[in-house]
Amino acid sequence: MDGCECFMDSGGAKLLPGRYPAPFHKEAVPALQMERSAPGVARDQEDGLWVVGGWSGSEALKSVERLGVDSRTAQEGGMREHRVAKEDLVTGGSSWSGMPRRERMWTSLQPLETARCFLASVTDLQGRLYALGGGESIWQGARVLKSTEIMEEPLARLTMPWRPGPCMVKARCGLAAAASIAGDIYAVGGYGGGTTYLSSVEVLRAGDSEGATREWLVDVVRPMHVARTGFGLAFGPDGCLFAVGGSPDGLHSHRRGEKYDVREGRWRWLPLMITPRGYCSAAFGPSGLLYVVGGQAGVTNDDAITSVVEVYDPRADKWRQFKSFGGENDSGVDRVDLGVVWALVP
Repeated sequence: MDGCECFMDSGGAKLLPGRYPAPFHKEAVPALQMERSAPGVARDQEDGLWVVGGWSGSEALKSVERLGVDSRTAQEGGMREHRVAKEDLVTGGSSWSGMPRRERMWTSLQPLETARCFLASVTDLQGRLYALGGGESIWQGARVLKSTEIMEEPLARLTMPWRPGPCMVKARCGLAAAASIAGDIYAVGGYGGGTTYLSSVEVLRAGDSEGATREWLVDVVRPMHVARTGFGLAFGPDGCLFAVGGSPDGLHSHRRGEKYDVREGRWRWLPLMITPRGYCSAAFGPSGLLYVVGGQAGVTNDDAITSVVEVYDPRADKWRQFKSFGGENDSGVDRVDLGVVWALVP
C-alpha cells in the first residue's frame, strides 16, 4: 500500500469531506513516500495524518510520514516533500476542517528506534505522538512487543526524536489505541504471541511531560467481551469507547462490536454489523456517526477485502450501509458531517 483510502478504492488516497453546497466529492491526496501495510495511524491537533512504522512486504519498518498543510513542513531542512496540486483539491465550502485550500504533502520525519508493524499510534492532549507495541513481522508466531515510544511536541519541531515510553504490561500486536477527552491513553486487545489473542485493556493516565514515569494500568477497565485484533477503536461524543470488528483468532472476523461506558464501568454489545470485518478501520464524524471502513469477512488469502462502508448511529442504535457521496440515491443523512473523516486501510 502506498496510499490511503477512505472507501477502499484501489486508486490513490481519498478523503470523505463534510457538508458542501455541491454533492460530496472524494478528495485525492498524494501517495505515501514508502509502500507499507499494517502501520500505526494517528491524527494530530492540526488535522495532520501520521503514518508510523508498518510492513514493507519483507520487513517491519521504522520510517514515519506525516500528511499536513502546515507551511513549516516546507521549511524544515533535510525533509522530502510530495505535493498535491491545488486544482486537485475539493472546491466549494470549507475544506479540511475549515482550513483554507493549500497544498498538502507527505513529509518524512524522524524514524522509530524500533521497527514495528501492526502497532497502534495515537496523540494525546499535549500533542505527544505515541507508538505502542506491534510485532517484528505480520505472521503469527512472530515476536510481539510491549515497548512504546513517544515523540514530544512533534508539531513544534518536526525533527524531534523518539524517546522510550513506559512499557505496557502485556505485549500486543494488532492492538488498537484511543485517547479519551480526559487525555488518558487506552491500549486495547491485540495478538499476544503464540496462539494468544487478547481482550484486556490497559490505560496510561494523563500526566505531565515526564511520560516515562507513568505506568500502564490493567485493573481499571474490564476486558472486552471477546478477544479482538485488527479492529476499529474510537471514543464517541458520549464519552464511550467503541470497539468494532476485528478477529478473535487470526482466521475469522467479528460481525459485532461493543462499547465501554466509563461511567458504568462495563462493556455493552452493539447491534450486529451488516458485514463481518477483520482488520478494519473506524472513525467518528463530527455529527456523532461512526464510520467503519474496509476489512475482510475472514482473514485468509481467499477472503476479499470489502468495499462496503457501514455507519452506526449511536442515538438510533442502528447500522446502515453508506451508499454514496451525494449521488441520486443518497438519502443525504451523511451531509450533516462537517470536517473530514479519515481512514487508512492496509
